[in-house]
Amino acid sequence: ESLTPDQWVGQTFVFLAMPANKQKEGYEIYPEKMAQRGFAGDPAADLPYANYFSKQVVITDAIRITDTPYDYVIHMKVKSTGEKLVSRTFRGQLEGLGYLADREKARKQFVGKTIYSLHPALENILQDNGSYLKEMPLLPIGTPMEVIDVWDGMQSSLPVWLVARVNGSKVAIPMAYSWTNLPRNVWNGLPPWQDTFSLEDPRKKIGDSPELWNLIQSRNIKPGMTQYEVRISWGAPNRIETVTVDGLEETVWTYGDQRLRFSGDRLIVIE
Repeated sequence: ESLTPDQWVGQTFVFLAMPANKQKEGYEIYPEKMAQRGFAGDPAADLPYANYFSKQVVITDAIRITDTPYDYVIHMKVKSTGEKLVSRTFRGQLEGLGYLADREKARKQFVGKTIYSLHPALENILQDNGSYLKEMPLLPIGTPMEVIDVWDGMQSSLPVWLVARVNGSKVAIPMAYSWTNLPRNVWNGLPPWQDTFSLEDPRKKIGDSPELWNLIQSRNIKPGMTQYEVRISWGAPNRIETVTVDGLEETVWTYGDQRLRFSGDRLIVIE
């Protein structure tokens, strides 16, 4: 379930980790008494990282900001202390927090399962104590990964880390489980993780054509490919629309300055 900010009231969020080079900046979330200073850009109002990392808050109010379509002033209370905090969303997103229910739902759905990579969206190889060992090399599309744990992530846009075993190494896969606390303009009807990994082996759906797999692994496309094959190769399009050309309906996917035209399920033109 994906929640817009006005639906957050009563829900629990958790302060996410931050990269080491960002921790000195703290969270742009403010004690209620310092909210006006924080909104005016005073960094002294920011919450110190060390004091708030991993603490949980309950959202107590969401007040619409009238001059923006999706933004709210968010009031919250720290569960362990009762301290009242305030911040505001930008395009429907509040940095520094992750929706706790998404972590628990991801744990229930994915731990113990094998998933298949669709995009090299992996963090570094992990040691058993959770520290980074080295960078993870890019994975071929379709690489099987066994999910063994779920952690809080480091970004509100990717607030959940699936911890998985891949080729004998332990890696972290950043993901968003739902669209909760993501910019409202990127929402669509699909799970936000579906371009990062699949619950089924893509080779079973696509087949074993060496020519086709070489195209996909090299992130290339050609006319005749299905929408599924294009999406595996290039990821989600920026925009999808339906147009009529010579009296026939076509689907157009836009990637930056390139437009892909589909007749039914097949790619017919790359513009």
